[in-house]
Amino acid sequence: MDSSRNSSLSLYKGLPVVHSYRRHLLDKADGPERTAGITKVILDGMGPNVKPRGVYSISCKFDICEIFVQTSDDLLRCAQWQIHSVQLDMTGERAYTKGSISSAVHAGIYFTIDMDGYINPATKRMWIYNVRNLLRLCSKKNILVVYSADRMNEEEIMQIFQKFKIKRRVTVGFYTINMERMLVTAAMKKYAYKGSFVPIEENETDFKRMVYRATKPLKSIKG
Repeated sequence: MDSSRNSSLSLYKGLPVVHSYRRHLLDKADGPERTAGITKVILDGMGPNVKPRGVYSISCKFDICEIFVQTSDDLLRCAQWQIHSVQLDMTGERAYTKGSISSAVHAGIYFTIDMDGYINPATKRMWIYNVRNLLRLCSKKNILVVYSADRMNEEEIMQIFQKFKIKRRVTVGFYTINMERMLVTAAMKKYAYKGSFVPIEENETDFKRMVYRATKPLKSIKG
């Protein structure tokens, strides 16, 4: 599959552009060509027979790895893997358990909420139900909101999350502060050693440069 297919980009205030690429776990294509910004892969095809090595063989070609998850069992498995975020199916009749959500939060995994599910009249009602349930189960922690700027603006997002009794500053954090935290944590796990950073040269990637935004060392980094 050509790296330019099934791709999109997201703009976050004060952050590099994030180029997202959709891939199936059976897709063995090469990663995208390196460009300015950060690359993220969203993996479809998660199931009980998927092994971590199958995920890592694709995720290693990108900066950030996100998996589309449809069951609590799959979410529990993802919580044990070296990934950065998951995208739950917000448009179908799914019942994710508190235990699986809590395990993902404890593992530092973020939950991506795609606003397209709200825009689509066919999925809007189920999207509202599932998002409300997710916010309750994760106590509004580790939430990332993604949206198409040409289809929705920030004020509309504020109004939607006000229906869930979410304060404006918290909603803003869903697509600003939380995204930065996730990127910084991911970069530090890859490039930090005993609390020290691997030297960054002039031509290094935007992703590696995210370590400069870190304000404290990660407890999970061991020598």
